[in-house]
Amino acid sequence: SGHTAGVVCLCGLPAGLADPARLASGSDDRTVRLWEVTGECACVQVLEGHEAAVYGVAMVGLPSRLGSAAQNGEVIIWDLPQGTPLMKINAHETGVYSMTGAPSGRFFTGCYDGMVRAWSAQGRPVADMLGHTGVVFALLFLPSTAQLLSGSGDKTVRLWSEDGVCLREIPTGHELAISCLALFKGGVYSGSYDRTVRRVLDLADPSRGVEHALGPDKEMGMLLSLVVFQGRLVSSSVDECLRCWE
Repeated sequence: SGHTAGVVCLCGLPAGLADPARLASGSDDRTVRLWEVTGECACVQVLEGHEAAVYGVAMVGLPSRLGSAAQNGEVIIWDLPQGTPLMKINAHETGVYSMTGAPSGRFFTGCYDGMVRAWSAQGRPVADMLGHTGVVFALLFLPSTAQLLSGSGDKTVRLWSEDGVCLREIPTGHELAISCLALFKGGVYSGSYDRTVRRVLDLADPSRGVEHALGPDKEMGMLLSLVVFQGRLVSSSVDECLRCWE
């Protein structure tokens, strides 16, 4: 069965861990669900343990580890495919609204108060990254450069080193909060509550400016998440729809 409340976040499970390919989703119903998306798109596993809405899901280091972050500040690291909690961390005093992981096992959480926090693979805080003036709704780690991107309610994207130094602020042109980030075809795309998706960074040519990509579409609600899955950019929004973009 599916979620019983809004789906807030998505994460693609890497090849080799799931066959056929799967997605993980986090919801206001306090669960994480794993989906087999070939054929009839069936829910194959439910991860229960959070006491608040799940706002972030991400692979963390090993391909058998999935992290989830909740509105009450708690982070759970799950062992897959068993679906058992390996760690429960009281990560922030306020809600955690985003999460991402690095190949090293280090992971990052974005908070209601604008803070980004880096964590060791063992679940210890490593660095606090300050600068955003709005909720950090989106985090994206770039393995090729070992850098982190954060997107916020302040309408900006920030680029950080893995050890927590802010390298630059990237204006986006969005009119409302940035809710999600994704790496797709050599570029970083941002989704926003303004119902648009923009290409905000070209990895081959970082000097290129922001490019308008998709929307606004009057049929599309505020964007909640972006994920690359099977060569396509997949978005979810408050209109209860998933959309696949070429």
